Amino acid sequence: MKVEYKGRSRDWRVTEVVAPAGPIDVQLTETGRGGPLRGGAEYLVTVGLKQNVGAGPVSEQITLKTNDPANPLIHVVVTANIAAPLEVAPARVRMEGIAIGQSGKQRVLIRAARPFRIIGVDGLGEGVTVELPATQDKPLQVQFITVKFDRKKASALDRDLRVKTDLDGGATVTIPVEAEELK
Repeated sequence: MKVEYKGRSRDWRVTEVVAPAGPIDVQLTETGRGGPLRGGAEYLVTVGLKQNVGAGPVSEQITLKTNDPANPLIHVVVTANIAAPLEVAPARVRMEGIAIGQSGKQRVLIRAARPFRIIGVDGLGEGVTVELPATQDKPLQVQFITVKFDRKKASALDRDLRVKTDLDGGATVTIPVEAEELK
């Protein structure tokens, strides 16, 4: 992002960058001066994301402090929508109406912008198992797994499955699995 600041004097400049405490990093670099006829200065504002920023909307305000009495503060608004590396549908697996001794299953889609492989699944147990895709060794942008639940007791089920992939050095996605207590 390039910001041009033109004060009435060629000596006026940005003196400080006040970055928000949110998920962005900010760097300011003066790239040029307008000279005696144009005046002012040109700056390059570089905005990056901090490590481990979650998916979703980001809206932050950067404040540039100047030594110009007519314009002591310049506000720059930064907005973005961070996409998750992996998407899952449905977002939650609900096993409804399964009696003791019965089983149910639900197919879950896992999608990414780039091809990936499913490496494994953590969180299995209490009657929950997962059938991995037959094409598990082949990287694909869309993969399907089947979550199975064999009910052995009447108690409620509430656990998270963590699907591990080879995407971006090991991206994971969490799938909550639930079943209501039988009465």
